[in-house]
Amino acid sequence: RAEGVLQVASVSPDGKTLAYVWDPGTGPQVYTFDLITHQRKRISFEGKYNTSPRFFPAGNKLLYLSKHGAITTLIIKDLKSGKTLKIDTGFYLEDPALSPWGNYI
Repeated sequence: RAEGVLQVASVSPDGKTLAYVWDPGTGPQVYTFDLITHQRKRISFEGKYNTSPRFFPAGNKLLYLSKHGAITTLIIKDLKSGKTLKIDTGFYLEDPALSPWGNYI
């Protein structure tokens, strides 16, 4: 039984990993779940309200949103190195999408 809010997930291009949102009561955060080993890993640490994970087409990065009131920051997380790129948008976003090659958001 999972407590908290779960959000629609994104499946990695190789079909081995699921990225999803779970709120254990402290605010929604982005996690990955390895479909082979059943290991869960927290991905987001930037804020208290992180949503909408999307795998890049190559599967090496994850895009998600970090919301701060009416402002949304785009977060691009390199899944191997753990490094993040933060892009402050200056406005509110809900549902990001990536181009088929991952060169446009």
